[in-house]
Parts: sequence; structure tokens; C-alpha cells
Amino acid sequence: MKNLVRLFSYLKGHRPLYLLALMFALFAQIAAALQPGLIKITVDSVLGNEPLTHTALERLVALFGAAAKGTNGLLIMAALILAFAICRSIFTFLQMNTANAATERGIQNVRNRLYNHIQLLPYTYHANAKTGNLIQRCTSDVDTIRIALYSQIPETVGSVFLIIYTVFLMIQSNIKLALVSCAVLPITAIFSGIFFYVIEKQFKTAADREAAMTAVLQESLTGIRVIKAFTRQQYEMEKFKTASEAYMKRNLIVIRCFAFFWSGSDFLSYIQIFIVILYGSFLAYRGEISVGMLIAFISYIGILIQPVRQLGRILGNIGKACVSVGRIEELFREEPEELFPTQKKPEIKGNIIFDSVSFAYPGTENTPVLDNVSFSIKQGQTAAILGPTGSGKSSLVHLLDRLYDYTSGSITIDGVELHSIDKGWIRSQIGLILQEPFLYAKTIMENIKLAAPDTDDFVAQRYARIAALDGEIHYFADGYSTVVGERGVSLSGGQKQRLAIARTLIKDAPILIFDDSLSAVDMETDAAIRAALKNENKHKTVIIISHRIATVKDADIIIVLEKGKITEQGTHRELIQHDGLYKRIYDIQSNRDR
Repeated sequence: MKNLVRLFSYLKGHRPLYLLALMFALFAQIAAALQPGLIKITVDSVLGNEPLTHTALERLVALFGAAAKGTNGLLIMAALILAFAICRSIFTFLQMNTANAATERGIQNVRNRLYNHIQLLPYTYHANAKTGNLIQRCTSDVDTIRIALYSQIPETVGSVFLIIYTVFLMIQSNIKLALVSCAVLPITAIFSGIFFYVIEKQFKTAADREAAMTAVLQESLTGIRVIKAFTRQQYEMEKFKTASEAYMKRNLIVIRCFAFFWSGSDFLSYIQIFIVILYGSFLAYRGEISVGMLIAFISYIGILIQPVRQLGRILGNIGKACVSVGRIEELFREEPEELFPTQKKPEIKGNIIFDSVSFAYPGTENTPVLDNVSFSIKQGQTAAILGPTGSGKSSLVHLLDRLYDYTSGSITIDGVELHSIDKGWIRSQIGLILQEPFLYAKTIMENIKLAAPDTDDFVAQRYARIAALDGEIHYFADGYSTVVGERGVSLSGGQKQRLAIARTLIKDAPILIFDDSLSAVDMETDAAIRAALKNENKHKTVIIISHRIATVKDADIIIVLEKGKITEQGTHRELIQHDGLYKRIYDIQSNRDR
């Protein structure tokens, strides 16, 4: 029920228009419910000899002179029946258009709000979330809600009103026959209610299976190069087949539920028609009702059966929409991170101090990734971090960017505690280049200018030269206008890394972090980039994470991390004098390069 209420909350700002659509739906149903009464008048008063009574419908008919006998009376009644049908069509058209207008505007707000909320969720959430699941919530779930608001809610309101109004007209015509005619309705309503309760749970499970299948598909398409490189196509096909089969089996259960409901409701409907025809014929035979009234009641039952049967289907689909609402609201309940809670923007120059910093990822508090780490970097210095895989190098820079917050200790930047600096501000002051940069399916120039779209093209080309990329770009047919493809698929690994360097340099941040982002370039290009960076960024603080001694040896300070702890710290000349990890790596790489 809560999800049903939330469903209507998505129409905020457009509810008057939506209520107008529901009014049109009611008018359309009134026009439909009055037509059996017109058939009764035609049979009893135009073809027969019964006088018109004083019901509202018969008074309306009398205004048009429909009591006339013969051809004229039949033509008038035919025109009235046609007019009511046209009115119903017009009101249905207006209902669909106004409902669609209100729904589309409301759903656009939901879709935008959902996307914005996902953008503001903390990195810790995205690190554990499945992309395919998030995509499904933004697409399939939102579309399910759209269909429910646009079509199924108005249908439900119209159907319920039609049932109530038709029963009222039947009671007004003949209470005995009306009660007998409605005898099966409570059973049908209970049957529909049970179906709604069961199908909602089945839709929830089916939605989860679809999300799992979408996640497999997304993961496979994203890693298609790896799949082909390791000839994992057969494994991925089996993996998708398993997920698809699980979704198919759950859908079959849903279909069986619907099949059982439709066959059951059909059976109840035929019983209802049989009872009306049998008892109505008996009353007509005894002269208690006219032939016209019997025909009208058969028409009323025909009107009643369809909405009662459809009600189960519609309620089932609304149940599916309620499941989608629950999945979306589950996402909305995730707490977004505040980027600028204090609005304070201290000047960042680049003096960094780590003082006894420890950190463990959420859920693994007993196994710290960083343990009592202490070091300092002055503005304008270049610091290098070296260590084996899993030693905590990337975790350390994640703390600086406030993607995670440290568990204990202190990190200060220019004397200000990092915890007290707004996340949005500190991230704007740090340029982070990752080992596997993400590139958009745009031109090279658009990717370089991503952080500063208004930058002049000549400035962007200058940073491309610093990143040793400009010369290679001119070999492309379209130069800087070359579209790099999704995730930069048309570029080599080294070209992607250098493009990411140029994109970060254009940001002009006082702190630059290279997270193993020169690993895919050759030694000569590596040296050329570092030399150009040194001349360009004399007043910037630079942190380089690398496994190459050649890349880190010119740093002002080199930090060696092992199992989350600093085991060595100093300059290249100092570290090769001690028998530690740094010297061992140096000896291995020196022998390899000979």
C-alpha cells in the first residue's frame, strides 16, 4: 500500500491534470453504462407499447421525441446510441491524452531525479553495486511505473466506477434481478484480490532475475576485449544462458498465474451470464420484467464482466509497478554524499601530511589496508609511491580524494584537516589520472576538454604536447576531431593514458596524482612526459604511483609500501644503499634493461 501511495507522489506538480484525466475516464464509463438503458427503451417503448417512465435517462430520451413509433423512433434511438458511443470515444481520447501528458512530465522528473541521485551516491556504494541492476532501475522500472500511471491507474478507476455505476443502474431497474446478477461478483473480487497478492511477489522475483541477467549482459559487453583475448566466449554464453533461463523460468510462473486467473475468471463470468439468462427469462416469462429489461440486464452483465476480469490483470500490472516503486525507493533511501556541506573553500597549495593514518574498507575493519602510515610532501615536490600489488598504494590516493575516509590518524593539506574540507572542493583541487582511464565516445578534443569545456583549442593542444600525444593525433585522418569510440576503443592503451594526462592537466589543479598512469607507455615516452611535466608544474605537488624505478627515481621523496605499512622512505640514492624492496626491484629492472 505504501508503494501505491508513492506511485501517486511521482505526479507531484501534475496532479490536477491527472485528476482531470480520471474525470474524463469516469465520463467515458457513464456513457458506456447508459447504453443498455437505451436498448431497453428501444425494445420496450419504440418496438413495444410500454410508456416512458420518469428515470433521468428516459426523460433525456423524451426530449428527442424517441417515443415515436416505427422507423422515426428507431432512427432517433440509433442516433442516440451512436451519440453516446461517440461521447465515450471523445472522453476516452481526452483521458488518454491528459493522462499521458501528466504522466510523461511526472516520469521525466522521476527519471532525472533518479539519475541525479545515482550521481550523488558515494563511491563506496558504486564500488559494490551492479551496473546492470542500476540500469534496469533507471529504464525498465521507470517505464513500468509510466505504463501504470498512464494506462492502468485510469483503467482501474474507470473499471471500479463502471462496476459501481452499473450495479446502481441495475438495482434501480429491478432489485431482485440485480442481486441475482451480482451474486458471483464478490467471489470474482476475492479471486482478483488473491491474484494481486500472489502476482506481486512473483513480479518481484522476476524483476530480480531480469536485473541479474542485465548485469551479466552489461559486464560481458564491457569486457568484450578480455573475453576475446582469453577465448572466454563459450563460458560467457553459458553464464548468460543460465541467467536467461532463470529469468525465463520465473516468467513462466508468472504466465501460469495469469493463465489460472483468466481461466478462473472466465468460468465465473460464464456462471454469472448463465444465472442472469436463466433467472431473467423466468421473470420475463412470469411478466415481472419486460423483454427489453432482460436484454438490458444481459448487456449490463456484458459490461460488468469485462472490467471485473480486467481488474485482476490491471491489479497484477499495478502490483508489478509497486515492485518497481519499491526498487526505485530502495535506491532513493541510499544516503547521497554532500559535496559542499560547509561551502568553505580553503586555498589548496599542496602541502600534504599523513600522520599515523590507518584505513580499512567497509566490512573489513579487522584487516586494515593502511596501517599507521606517516609521511609529508611539501608544495612543489614530487613524491613517488612504490610497492607490490595490494600494498595499499591506490587506497592511499583514494583517501586524498575523499572517495573513502580514513579510519584513524590525521591527514592535513596546508594545515587543514582533510575531514573538514568539503569533498567537492578537494576533488576539484586534485587531478587524478588512473591506470585505466575512462574515455567517452566523443572526439579527442572533447575528451581532453572534459574538465574545462570552455578552454581554447590551442590550450588543449598544448597540454596534448606535454602528454606526448599531439604528434600522434596528427596521424589520424580527422586529427583532434577523431571520435575515439566507446571507452576509447580505437586508441591504444598508451594513447588512452596520455589523453587522460592531457585531460587532467587542463584542469590546472594544484595537486596531481598519477596512479600507475604511465604503465602503458614506453620508457622513452615516459621520460619525455615526466620532463615536460617537471617544467610545466614547478609549483604543483605531484604524486606518482608506479612499479617502474625509471619512473620514480627522480622524485624528491620515494615511499615504499608493503602490506599497508611504510617500510622505506627517502630519495633514490638513499634507498639503493639499503637492502630493501626498493633495491631488489632496482636490481631486477636494471639487469632486465641491459
